[in-house]
Amino acid sequence: VTAVETGSPAEDKRLQPGDVISMVGDEAVASPDDIEQALAGLKKDGRTNARLVVQNAEGNVRWVNLPLAAE
Repeated sequence: VTAVETGSPAEDKRLQPGDVISMVGDEAVASPDDIEQALAGLKKDGRTNARLVVQNAEGNVRWVNLPLAAE
C-alpha cells in the first residue's frame, strides 16, 4: 500500500501506507500488477467486495474486506 485516501473504505478498514497485500480472495499476489489482475477478475465475476490478506509493519496479518469500485 503506497497511499490511503482520506475518507475512503481503505481508511475505514485502517489500511496504512507500508501495509503489504499478500492475497486477493484465494489468490496469492506478489506485485501491484498481480493485485490489479486479481481485482479485475473479481469484478468480471460480478463481485462487489474484495477480501484481502494484509500484513502491517509490525508483522500482524489480517483479513480486510473492501468494496470494489464501480467502473
